[in-house]
Amino acid sequence: EELSGLRLLRARGMCLTEVLDLTDIYQRQVPTPVRLGGSMTVEEFGWFLRVPGRDRLIVDFTVRSLLGDDGAHCGHVITLRNAFQRMHQSVIEASTAEADSFDNSPMAMLQLDGEGRVMRINQKLLKESRLQMECLIGRTLSRLLEDPDPRITKEFVYRLLRPLPAVQNMPAR
Repeated sequence: EELSGLRLLRARGMCLTEVLDLTDIYQRQVPTPVRLGGSMTVEEFGWFLRVPGRDRLIVDFTVRSLLGDDGAHCGHVITLRNAFQRMHQSVIEASTAEADSFDNSPMAMLQLDGEGRVMRINQKLLKESRLQMECLIGRTLSRLLEDPDPRITKEFVYRLLRPLPAVQNMPAR
């Protein structure tokens, strides 16, 4: 009732597509439960639920066959879940994994924002430069070149701009 915006008494007797206006990212409607479920359980993730008077929600749903006392198929149970929490957790996990791979990379790296300011520096580059992160974050490379500290202008910026060593003994393709 909360997700669909309809009370059970009003929804009773309505077609499923009238109660749940579900579409995928291509605006295709969800197949009917008979084609989806049959006698098995089907889980679908990331569908849009359109509810009149509200923004679309992203939902996950499960379709399970409902069997009667005689074991014959007599309907379906459809469970909807707001996908926000699942998606939020997924983004956090992906960001954490990306941050770990950046910070622990064996290659010295830094990340610039869209305006060319230093946003992040990995542990390898900090260790090699022997500089504190605080003196680098938020500065552009051109500002770093103008710094009076020779550790920044001659060592750190040089380290960033020098070409990578050629890989030896690479087989030709």
